Amino acid sequence: MEAQATEADRSTRPLKIGVPAPQLAGSDPARAALAAEAAGLDSMWWADRLAGWMPEGPHALVDPLPSMAVAGHATATLQLGTAVADVLRRHPAQLAQSALTVQDLSGGRLILGVGCGEAAGTVRYGMDFDRPVERLDEALHVVRALWRDGGPAHFAGRHYSLSGARCGLAAAVTPPPVWLASHGPRMLALTGELADGWLPTAGGPRLYAEQLGAIRLAEAAAGRPAGSVEAGAFVWIVASRTRADARRLLASDRLRALGLLLPKGALASSPLQHGPSHDLVGHEDTVALARQIDLDELAEVMPHGGPEDVAEELARYRAAGAEHMVVCDMAPLAGRDAGGDLRGLQLYRWLRDALVA
Repeated sequence: MEAQATEADRSTRPLKIGVPAPQLAGSDPARAALAAEAAGLDSMWWADRLAGWMPEGPHALVDPLPSMAVAGHATATLQLGTAVADVLRRHPAQLAQSALTVQDLSGGRLILGVGCGEAAGTVRYGMDFDRPVERLDEALHVVRALWRDGGPAHFAGRHYSLSGARCGLAAAVTPPPVWLASHGPRMLALTGELADGWLPTAGGPRLYAEQLGAIRLAEAAAGRPAGSVEAGAFVWIVASRTRADARRLLASDRLRALGLLLPKGALASSPLQHGPSHDLVGHEDTVALARQIDLDELAEVMPHGGPEDVAEELARYRAAGAEHMVVCDMAPLAGRDAGGDLRGLQLYRWLRDALVA
């Protein structure tokens, strides 16, 4: 089965494939990153969450930035990305220094993905979720102001300010590219105007193409060269032996709940009409809300099936303009081994070979 876009559909950048990092307590980030590098994969990505989204967890999640520093020091070529750092929980000055630290230890292989996070990750902890896009915009300006040669930085905003502030590490370390996790009109416009890359939660190739089109328009309006923003995509997949088996896994509460985390506009049946960022979802609500997701609709936008089925569906994102896909198999969450006869990195490498060939 052919699992690649036609040459006419291809982006100008070679396709890259990334994989999720292990983030449970006790995991070994150096060993995992070395294995991914040896398998020929392009990148590894860390989430920035204080807890999982299902009532039973997993909740024992490590902080991404120290884990990335360990992985970066152990590897040589693998890119390391945050998917994504929550700037509403992390002060931008501290994030600027932490990112440069990982960049230094990895020899310049960090991709700093940032986003607004979710109300569930802030309000429950006594933190403010007001004006998230405005605060993200200001945070980006703060980070980049501090990265300019490490010299005194000044900034005056509604939420953040700098007055002769320094991030001395910036004089010694080249800053990493900054990618935005954006889905709505204001964030997509901000991505086209300021970001080096884009990493949305993929809500289907049609929606992805529309969002990327908005970024390209904003990019042009800002006077930037076409294609300045590298088009990433964080894609959940469900790999099993057959498409029917994967469909049964999708019906489980744990996987159906993924529909709650898809961006606004991906699923008409989602009870979170403002999307996951703005609707405060408590752990006790997740299962009941997930059962309102229409399974046919979820199956339409989430790649699932045997590896060849999944590769064919991922190729639709490539045809829509994706240049760097972070592929995350969620089948193990439903209590099944990933990918049928393929396991773990074997599956991801197979998918990469099928898509890049």
